[in-house]
This record gives sequence, C-alpha cells and structure tokens, in this order.
Amino acid sequence: MTGFFDSLNITVSALVEDCAGNDELFLSAVDSLEDTVTHTVSRATGDREFPEEWRERIQSCLAVCRLHYHSPVQNRTAIDYLVYTRCSKLFGELHSLFHRLAAARIETRFGLLTDSPSSIVARRDAFDAEPSS
Repeated sequence: MTGFFDSLNITVSALVEDCAGNDELFLSAVDSLEDTVTHTVSRATGDREFPEEWRERIQSCLAVCRLHYHSPVQNRTAIDYLVYTRCSKLFGELHSLFHRLAAARIETRFGLLTDSPSSIVARRDAFDAEPSS
C-alpha cells in the first residue's frame, strides 16, 4: 500500500504547527490542500475504465466531506471535525475508500487500480502516452 493519504495526514499535522493556533489560517491551508487532492482524485476517477460504482462512492465522499471553507456554503460538520480533531475528515474517508478499491483488485488497461489517486493518474497517463503497436 502506498503512503498517499498518510503523507496528507502528516501535512495536516505540520499545518497545525505552522498555523500555531490560528484556526482561520489552518482551515484555509487545509481547504487549499483539499482542492489539490480533489483535483487529483477527480482525474483518477474520471477515467473511462474506472468502475462507476466506485466513482459514485468517491465523488459522494468529496461532496459530503470537503470543507468548502472559501465557499458561501461551507461544510460546518467537516470544519468542526477539523478544528476539534486536527484531522481532515475528507482525507480519512478517501483513505478508507481507496484502500477498499485497491483490495478489490480491479484491472484496467494500465494495470490494477491502487490506493493512490496520484499513482493511478501517473500510470494511466504514461500508458496512454505510449505509442500503440
């Protein structure tokens, strides 16, 4: 298993230290990190061979668990969770989903789907860039 989500949790822990009790700064920093992760996850799940039922689960998780801190419609539940636990609800839920996805051993044209969205995107892009024979 990869450390994609483990490294995100380490980054969130570092942000706790960097923001030194400034919840506004902390929430903003995690929200930006969630934006980056959401982009990567959406690229991974948007592949034509990504199973629809997994895509729906993961996209639902993004919709329900993201902070949306810079949005007029903030997710108070996710914000409160982050403030009190200093952990991202989104990253925890995605971590579980991608572990279960990897355990399902789903084969695609570029290999097995893994628990790392960035790895899925990189392997898919590399495969698709190879000249076909």
